[in-house]
Amino acid sequence: MYLLASSLPVEIGVQLWVDDCCELSISLGATMRLSNVFVSLAISLTIATHLQAQSGTSEDKLSWLEDFTSEKVKDWIKSENIRTSDRYAVGASYQNLYNETFNVLKMSARTDNTQHIGSNLYEVYKPEGAKVGVWRRSPWINYINGLPEWETVLDFDAMNKKDKTDFSLESISCVGASPDHCLISFLKYGSFSTVTKEFDLGSKSFVSDGFFLPLARSSLNWIDKDNVLLLDGIATGNQNESGGPRTIKLWKRNTKIEAATIVFETEVSDRRLTGQSYSSQPESNVVLLNLVHKDQSVEQKIFFANKMFDFKLPSHVGLIGFYNNQAIVFVKEKSDGAKKGAIFAYPITAENGLGIKPKVLWEPKAEDLVFDKLLIKNNLYISFVKDVKTHIARFDLANNARESRIDFPKDGALFMKKAGENSEVLKVTFENSLTPSTYYFYDPASAGISKVNFLPETFDSSEMEIKQSFLKTKDGSQIVYLLVGKKGMPLNSSNPTILFGYGGFNQIMLPIYMKLSGKVWLEKGGLFVFAHVRGDGEFGENGHKAGMGKLKQNVFDDIVMVAKDLIAKKITSPRHLGLNGASNGGLTAAAVYNQHPELFNAVVVEAVLDMARFDALGGRSWKGEYGDPSNPADLKYLKNYSPLHNVKKNTSAPEILFVTSSDDKVVNPAHSRKMAERLKQIGNPYLFYESDTGEHGLGTLDFMAKSKSIVSSFFWDKLGPAVVK
Repeated sequence: MYLLASSLPVEIGVQLWVDDCCELSISLGATMRLSNVFVSLAISLTIATHLQAQSGTSEDKLSWLEDFTSEKVKDWIKSENIRTSDRYAVGASYQNLYNETFNVLKMSARTDNTQHIGSNLYEVYKPEGAKVGVWRRSPWINYINGLPEWETVLDFDAMNKKDKTDFSLESISCVGASPDHCLISFLKYGSFSTVTKEFDLGSKSFVSDGFFLPLARSSLNWIDKDNVLLLDGIATGNQNESGGPRTIKLWKRNTKIEAATIVFETEVSDRRLTGQSYSSQPESNVVLLNLVHKDQSVEQKIFFANKMFDFKLPSHVGLIGFYNNQAIVFVKEKSDGAKKGAIFAYPITAENGLGIKPKVLWEPKAEDLVFDKLLIKNNLYISFVKDVKTHIARFDLANNARESRIDFPKDGALFMKKAGENSEVLKVTFENSLTPSTYYFYDPASAGISKVNFLPETFDSSEMEIKQSFLKTKDGSQIVYLLVGKKGMPLNSSNPTILFGYGGFNQIMLPIYMKLSGKVWLEKGGLFVFAHVRGDGEFGENGHKAGMGKLKQNVFDDIVMVAKDLIAKKITSPRHLGLNGASNGGLTAAAVYNQHPELFNAVVVEAVLDMARFDALGGRSWKGEYGDPSNPADLKYLKNYSPLHNVKKNTSAPEILFVTSSDDKVVNPAHSRKMAERLKQIGNPYLFYESDTGEHGLGTLDFMAKSKSIVSSFFWDKLGPAVVK
């Protein structure tokens, strides 16, 4: 199955310099933008209308800025916004940057809505002016050779007009290795209900007597071409308290839906029931069912060999997929002698379901850092990270997990996915700071690789390069930084340079295409430096642990080491060096700003800044990374580096710009407000800009264009030899 991806024509991220720099992975191998890193780590932000100020320190007395509804706070924000806009959102240079930024952001970033099905490549495509778009196809061989010949299979807007409906596309799922039938689900605008119809690819029409679900919160999952598993929420009696499906039925072709056989019923009080078909079985699919109970606990079951079984994997392993009557899993945490990262196979039988004696398929070496895992039929693909670069290996499960290396590009990030729900082809997206997303298709049958350009360039990188440098910390640890800019830069200490670091939450940061900052910074002669430091995930769990909790100072020391190396090599100088960070990276930047103001001439942050109250400001789930402010021992070291608590009067300190939004539900904007007000009180140079909307990196096109242009204007003014023309 593939879901229709978001068609937002903008990059995600509050900070200009953050969007383009890093793609992150979470522990299960998924990826996300840096500006959204806290989304998977933080609970939803819930803040009282007014938080009572604690008595004592000057920092405590700033808590009035936490009140979202206060007119005093609104007036404060308005005043600060005007002050910042009057300096950096005016004039011809700003307008030029704004126009360039707006034009890059409004370019509709093509979303990956393609599937390799049989001998064709299918794509959900939305032409200009269309509301939903069309489903089209090209012969596979033409597509991978860069010469697609498109044929419309289904025009969704024409369908809506003919049927007098107002549906958007929800999902498309096809059955079999060479399918001719698919299930297409349509979502009714403004509701959670869908209509599902069976579609014939040969005739390009809906099957008149095929599987059909009327408008309801129900779904179908293919078992084989003649059987589906129905999650039935059509009738009131089949719904849970949330209005979703609670009854699971086996529905055979050419029978009425009323004749479908009940195979399992959940409780009315259960919250949610979802299913997913896995097509790696020799004869039919396995359907994995996830049931969320009233207490939010999750129970899993599988429908296999026409029976329902409990699916209770040990807590230390996670599911990758199914192959040849086996559940393929990876070890999340070392347990009972199982090495972290190892791949196991649990047998599944028609008599007993999931077996209890797994077989070891693969174990990582000490130097292996696994980024992602993907199972396609009998081929298990594992991507590894080394020195901020990725490579991919194939393990053939039909031949004792025999390993082979695949020759994809090496100088960047590789992201894996299936080319299609039932395809054996691996689709890999490659990109780095100077290369936009490019597709590579790997066919295991021939070991052939085909390249298809996907996204256009937004700036001229022909005379640019990426240089990698390694540094040793005092304790012997290795850190890495990447320098991106024009070739042949003069080593005269005058290059305008932005330094970015993150340093937390075990996030593996891989470079992605700098489509915006490449245009407004690199193309104009600026340099960009990405510091990969302790606390991140690029150096494994030990590297992460060396930058968390009471060892957080190591992160700041690493950033300082990179800054000093850039200065020592005469790449730049404090006059031309800027520092940038967002979320946890903003904490890093702000702490370094406090400790070494002499190294920089400009700092931009959107950050966690009050480490004594981050838990009260919506970050309770971050305690595992930072420590617990309610614990006196933890609070002591937290206050040792907390940016808000370590500000010192220094009128010659570099100017710092805080950028945030009022509706940020991840990092409370009060962090930035309070530190800006503290700097104001002691007379240190600062700027502040807060929008009404923007959340944690999302917002209107105009908001993002303006906030990013203010940031770029600020950096050029502070770091450039002159304001950019």
